[in-house]
Amino acid sequence: MASSDELARLLRDALTNYYDPVRLQSHPLAEMLDLQQGLGETVAEALRRCLRDGIDRLRPPNTTPQDGPEWLGHHVLLLHYVRSLSPAEVCRELNMSEATFYRRQREALQALTSVMWNAHRAPSSTEAEPAPPSTDQSPNGVRERAIALASRLPSQVVQFADLLEGVRQTIAPLAEQQHITLQVTAPRGLPPTYGDPAVLRHAILALLTECVCAARNGTVELRIWLEAGRIIGRIGVLGSDASGASTGCFEEGQGFRLGLELLQVYGGDAWSEPDAPGCGVAFSVATLQPIAILIVDDDHTTADLYRRYLEGPQYAVIHAQTAEEVEAELERSLPDLILLDVLLPRRDGWLILEKLKSEPSTARIPVIVCSVIEQPELALALGAAQVLTKPITSEQLLRAVQEQTLPANSRASARPARPARA
Repeated sequence: MASSDELARLLRDALTNYYDPVRLQSHPLAEMLDLQQGLGETVAEALRRCLRDGIDRLRPPNTTPQDGPEWLGHHVLLLHYVRSLSPAEVCRELNMSEATFYRRQREALQALTSVMWNAHRAPSSTEAEPAPPSTDQSPNGVRERAIALASRLPSQVVQFADLLEGVRQTIAPLAEQQHITLQVTAPRGLPPTYGDPAVLRHAILALLTECVCAARNGTVELRIWLEAGRIIGRIGVLGSDASGASTGCFEEGQGFRLGLELLQVYGGDAWSEPDAPGCGVAFSVATLQPIAILIVDDDHTTADLYRRYLEGPQYAVIHAQTAEEVEAELERSLPDLILLDVLLPRRDGWLILEKLKSEPSTARIPVIVCSVIEQPELALALGAAQVLTKPITSEQLLRAVQEQTLPANSRASARPARPARA
């Protein structure tokens, strides 16, 4: 079996050649890791996927503050190797010194080596058996397992209006049993949010259940509104016959703690409102801010194909066919990402890329070159973040888009300040 030092050396070399398909196709790291290729997947693609998965495993839990030092190692590897930013560009992006960059890079590579090494080693009969899963059935133990599970689940677009209706139907029998009148009001056309729908549903149900169980023969009102790019909900306990609700001590309840911590997984929040008319609790979740993507391609068929690949509320797609149209679109608003073909009339994509990277206002917009011309070295040297060779599959495009927009999404999910009460 190879040593961990050898793995570390090969790992760093493979990351350095992350977008070199020739080098990765015959890289010894693929044999060392005994990579399994997917259907139609080359060795280079399988190795690149393995490297990216390893970097993703270094992500801190979503509950970690986005400006915390725990994120720096992950961001350094992602920006330097996946987005192909130079050390100087990474330092500017993360506001760190060159010495800090190299220290964080070294620490992150050591952590990545450890992750790969543990996955690579075959367990021997003498190794200790893994610890059994926690069987702590106390409220704290149950809540901790729920938070850990929520942090591992993949996120998706969640239609909040549908989620709210499902919550109302689920809580209705309990409200009837408690002789509670349940009132739910929300504006039409609520924007979607982002997360696991089951986790968000459990979070709101936990808060609502806490309030319903605190009331007797009264009314529980759930009112939803939009404020500063967030969905705000307030659950008020109304009526004179309320058991413990008047104290406003919801923050001491297990249901409140569960709802709060589940919401925090996706950058949400919850808080008690003892002084508001009809004491209760409030919560917030982030609305989904679509990622603006500018497609630069003179072929309408290709642009329409990319639109289908990127269909959904998480993306706002704009199309430009020429350099002049690109300039006009950039004057109106700056996109979060550009998909650029290099075979364009009059001024080709290379000239557009050079201009984009020379202007301070557009230099930081990641550009994915999408072309039949296989010149990745030139594209990366001119500042492209990534190169895709046509024809491009839906999986390839979506993965590349997610890679290039991940840092922005991470920053957007940071926990906000609590909004003013309405």
